[in-house]
Amino acid sequence: MDENHAAIPSLLAVSAMEQHLVRTGKRTAVSILLESAEPREVHHFAALLGYGARAVNPYLAEETIVDLIEEGLLDKDFHTAVADYTAAVLHGVVKIAAKMGISTLQSYQSAQIFEAVGIRQDVIDKYFTNTVSRVGGIGLEEMAAAVERNHDLAFDPLGQETDLTLESLGEHKARAGGEDHLYNPQTIHLLQQAVRWEDYGLFKRYTALVDDETKPHTLRGLMEMKYPGEPIPLEEVESEDSIVKRFKTGAMSYGSISREAHECLAQAMNLLGGKSNSGEGGEEDDRLGDPERYSAIKQMASGRFGVTSAYLVSAREIQIKMGQGAKPGEGGHLPAGKVYPWIAWCRHSTPGVTLISPPPHHDIYSIEDLAQLIYDLKCANRQARISVKLVSEAGVGTVAAGVAKAGAQVILISGHDGGTGAAPRTSIHNAGLPWELGLAEAHQNLIQNGLRSHVVLETDGKLMSGRDVAIACMLGAEEFGFATAPLVTLGCVMMRVCNLDTCPVGVATQNPELRKRFTGKPEYVVNFMRFVARELREHMARLGVRTVDQLVGRTDLLRVRKPAANQRAATVDLSAILDSAYAGWPKTRFDPADAYDFHLEDTVDLRVLEQKLGVALEKGDHRRLELAVSSTDRAVGTILGSDITLLHGEALPDDTFVVKCTGGGGQSFGAFLPRGLTLELEGDANDYLGKGLSGGRIIVYPPKDSPFDPAENILVGNVALYGATSGQAFLNGVTGERFCVRNSGADAVVEGVGDHGCEYMTGGRVVILGPTGRNFAAGMSGGIAYVLDEDHDLYLRLNKELVSMGPVTEEGDIEALRGLIQAHAEATGSPKAGRILANFGAWLPKFRRFAPRLRPDVAYHRLVRGPGYGPGPGRDGGVLCQRQRKGGLTVGKPTGFLEYARQGNHCQPPLERVAYWNEFHPRLGREERQRQGARCMACGVPFCQSGAVLNGMVSGCPLHNLVPEWNDLVYRRKLGRALERLLKTNDFPEFTGRVCPALCEAACTCGLNGQPVTVKDNELGIIEEAWEQGLMSPRPPETRTGRTVAVVGSGPAGLSCAQRLNRRGHSVTVFERADRPGGLLMYGIPNMKLEKSVVQRRLDLMAAEGIAFRTGVDAGRDVGQEELREQFDAVVLCCGAAQPRDLDVPGRAGVDVWFAVDFLTGATRALLDGTYCPSAQGKDVVIVGGGDTGNDCVGTCIRQGCKSVTQLEIMRKATGARTAKNPWPEWPRVCKTDYGQEEAIAIFGHDPRIYETTVSHLLRDAEGHLTGVETVLLGPDRKPLTGTEKLLPCQLLLIAVGFLGPQDYVPEAFGLTRTPCSTVQTGGGGYSTNIPGVFTAGDMRRGQSLVVWAIREGREAAWEVDRYLMGHGEWTELPLIQTD
Repeated sequence: MDENHAAIPSLLAVSAMEQHLVRTGKRTAVSILLESAEPREVHHFAALLGYGARAVNPYLAEETIVDLIEEGLLDKDFHTAVADYTAAVLHGVVKIAAKMGISTLQSYQSAQIFEAVGIRQDVIDKYFTNTVSRVGGIGLEEMAAAVERNHDLAFDPLGQETDLTLESLGEHKARAGGEDHLYNPQTIHLLQQAVRWEDYGLFKRYTALVDDETKPHTLRGLMEMKYPGEPIPLEEVESEDSIVKRFKTGAMSYGSISREAHECLAQAMNLLGGKSNSGEGGEEDDRLGDPERYSAIKQMASGRFGVTSAYLVSAREIQIKMGQGAKPGEGGHLPAGKVYPWIAWCRHSTPGVTLISPPPHHDIYSIEDLAQLIYDLKCANRQARISVKLVSEAGVGTVAAGVAKAGAQVILISGHDGGTGAAPRTSIHNAGLPWELGLAEAHQNLIQNGLRSHVVLETDGKLMSGRDVAIACMLGAEEFGFATAPLVTLGCVMMRVCNLDTCPVGVATQNPELRKRFTGKPEYVVNFMRFVARELREHMARLGVRTVDQLVGRTDLLRVRKPAANQRAATVDLSAILDSAYAGWPKTRFDPADAYDFHLEDTVDLRVLEQKLGVALEKGDHRRLELAVSSTDRAVGTILGSDITLLHGEALPDDTFVVKCTGGGGQSFGAFLPRGLTLELEGDANDYLGKGLSGGRIIVYPPKDSPFDPAENILVGNVALYGATSGQAFLNGVTGERFCVRNSGADAVVEGVGDHGCEYMTGGRVVILGPTGRNFAAGMSGGIAYVLDEDHDLYLRLNKELVSMGPVTEEGDIEALRGLIQAHAEATGSPKAGRILANFGAWLPKFRRFAPRLRPDVAYHRLVRGPGYGPGPGRDGGVLCQRQRKGGLTVGKPTGFLEYARQGNHCQPPLERVAYWNEFHPRLGREERQRQGARCMACGVPFCQSGAVLNGMVSGCPLHNLVPEWNDLVYRRKLGRALERLLKTNDFPEFTGRVCPALCEAACTCGLNGQPVTVKDNELGIIEEAWEQGLMSPRPPETRTGRTVAVVGSGPAGLSCAQRLNRRGHSVTVFERADRPGGLLMYGIPNMKLEKSVVQRRLDLMAAEGIAFRTGVDAGRDVGQEELREQFDAVVLCCGAAQPRDLDVPGRAGVDVWFAVDFLTGATRALLDGTYCPSAQGKDVVIVGGGDTGNDCVGTCIRQGCKSVTQLEIMRKATGARTAKNPWPEWPRVCKTDYGQEEAIAIFGHDPRIYETTVSHLLRDAEGHLTGVETVLLGPDRKPLTGTEKLLPCQLLLIAVGFLGPQDYVPEAFGLTRTPCSTVQTGGGGYSTNIPGVFTAGDMRRGQSLVVWAIREGREAAWEVDRYLMGHGEWTELPLIQTD
């Protein structure tokens, strides 16, 4: 690849070659080897291998590793680092293959197990043959255009200089210039304010942004509704109260989110009559029976965390989690740092040990197994609906049909959005599909199979508005899940650190200190749900649909949006989703009459056991029953156990009800058995015995007259005691595979087990009086196992990853082992147990004890949080501070904001600094800046860089500075990289680091519950250290374009525009009417805020880069439009808003009255040249205006030696702290005391400001000199209040009441059109004026503003000028998005 050649995308090249070789019959004769700079992520390698590559050389990835090492960002030697990278990639590919059920790489290669989204069918057919593709899109032409566009960024087609620093992708965490996110500062803030103030108008502004048809982010964003001509009256549409009952909150477990957030969601949905979902982490006992606080949906995943009989009977709906839309193929994952003791207690696990639910349930290997689990759960709670959660993926329709036949009453199609981030990047970003695809397929397939009316279809995955719900309904959904949006209403600001336990708003953390910051309320979620329902009703009225049921499946009311939002969107083919062939079919929505009938009335529990128990069941009287069972009797005891739990909870003593069974126990014998119920089986049992055992007792032994040795024969099938939480099981025989998998509290004795015994066990005690199969104790993180190792070969079958093996020597262990064997012998009459007990001392050395090794994270938990593991909701430990990773690539310090306090650069005391005119804020030291960098939280949605308009004020940096990136680099002491990222968006950080009011800090997330990061000081530190170390050397362009540009005005906008254009190779001349370039930077801002040597230093650098400065030239007077247009190819006017606003009061005409900008200019000129300036020495000074310019006047007058100074402010004095109507991250409308006022207070003993006051009259002596001013108070309407006049002595009056716009002679000389605000009008929100080739930027275009805005305007204007000059729209830096 070079300036004349661009590379074909590697995946396209590999697959094209693969398909050609297949078609020509030569594929097996050759191997495809790829050497490319493209592959770097696991998904890249997985796709390349899947489409035919046999080997891949990612040379650029390895060169990047070299660069990281040389930069000091990676603390490894090259060979180790490359080996680690290769191992990580291979591990990722193996994991992907494993999730597909593929065990060898050879089977994965060329398998093409992918779905294409957005590629045209002819391209699929020819180059990706047989790949699943349901949404068509771009072809080779668009692919080539994208390649050419990227190529031009590196090799400019016109030979101009390019900037090779990389843009921030912003894929996972939003970054300026990167991928656009639906949740951004504006949408988050609008949503939170809407629900807090119950303001539907604000909610509509929020949905207008997320549903913006010009910026589609989703497949549904490419659709539009077909509204008929006449809407129906809104009052005829189904009510909000009815609609919200269809709404649910997503499955977010207690553990992944805090108790406060989890409970808040439940309370809200219970108020509405909807349903909240517990997630897979269980629920605390005090909530299970509380109708206001319980989660109506109880989820069960493969980990079976917290799944007890009490948990299940408290549900209105039980959900079987078969997958997670946000990360298909991954199980639920709770990192070790979030498994606090109270979470471990609730989940029946070990504190400080990572909890993972593997994707497959250990009792589900076929649709029949799923049907059994559905049946078990229905028996465990006859009133609850059974739901199955499926992932949106190709083929989900077929799966849904099977699930419907298996008896599910609700099927959830989960989309790829959402999740907490606790999964590999590949799973989050490259697995799963939009719910629109899966929902449409499931709905259509169920109709085709006559099953649609048997089930309720539900969907979730970033539903954000009523429009989203309406489209989901038209694609087939009847119920709707929301997860992220409700969390945002509760305070979530999308930090994307859920997996790190550092959520700063107390939503997704277990840290007690951070949980105190939680401010959410149930009514916020209630308001959100009602607003969504209200907006849905509005759409329904316009569609002419009266009920949600009538809207289900109405794809005939949807169409592809025309015209398309952009060229790419126009290529997308949605015909597979919008197939309306089924819109008129019967039975296209759920009909309760068609729901699956489990015939539970025929079970032995209801037909026999409960009939025999009679009133004893209700009273809890002891009873013993006998029952003959067969293998057709499934889930024996489960219904009885559920009724015991409902009636008595865990209050019954053991063996209150004993059922003696004879025969063959069917599947799930004794599932979810609660305390008080004992099942004794003389015979054998099928799979899943004792599943979810919840305190009950199960005893199984072979028939008394059986001739075989129980210790050598299979008595119980596979997966016995799966997910048991408490109780006892004594099995006089051998069990099948996966015995006691995920046992978390039960005691069990058995006489031999198959493969994978005690897998993922987290609690309880297991005694095995015989051999084990392979892979024993894999993933075991809690509990104890005692195994009789008669042949001393157990170590060959042991999984040694987590457990340690040793003899039974401790007294406690010996007594526990003896006691369990004794109880087993008594319960089952086991001959082997009898022999062992008879000579226990001789048998004891043959036993081996297995327990988890104390892992570092567990030890850390014990050290920090104490050893308490017991139950109790109040067992909250101390603050967890995450440890720093040693070696490798570190990214920030996750807990820096908790460990370090804010430290700004100290200013010198006022009485000292007024003696001179220099800057008085010494910079922070390097170590302190490093600590402040560590405080930056690297937010997922950085409000600091947004520049968004919130409630009429800008929040965050208008330049979109990459604050999180360079703060992290400051923390890691990488000055060069930090400088690179800083200069990526800001041309003059030495100016903004001094004079900017720090909009970034006001929006810093740290400021939400404390003090913000010292962003401004770090910005200044980076650039000043760069100057000191010689990193700011001239960068003249290597080639010139031959184009010339005149920039009129050398303020921040003009300088920024000139620098950008010069570095593009254009010849730039800057015209300045003053005697020095720099504009307001030189003369408008006092030296004590911005020393002029700093400005001159930058000017000298720009001149060295080739920019010509012509001072003393007043454009519009000394030189006109014709002359400039004749000499230059383009003209950019950056003349500022130099027309000051005046006072129209009696006595205004005369001496001793100055506009503030003229006064400050004179003061600076006198400082630099020693020339005359108006002086405040010995005078009483009155300054009209309370802004920054007025404050600068105060500081200047004090340094000149004024007698007194008074500052009049027409506004009311602001409050000292934010009000409820001015929340973070809005710009704080609070009273601030700036440096000038501080100095006045120190010298004169009082604040110089007088609020709600203005000048009504100027008093002069006989010679016309100013002697005083008459002031008057202003009313709420800002009109003078008669009778409030006062006199103030005054010999110098300074007017600092703002500016009206540019001075008239410049626009008039150039013939420019003006706006009603007197600024220069530009076209289409850009920078071109009505005169071709003439552009404008800065305050001249937008009005009086800040230096940061001026720099941004100059940068964007330069981009537009470059496009005008060069005739093409590509540039290395795209224009920043307008937010106002």
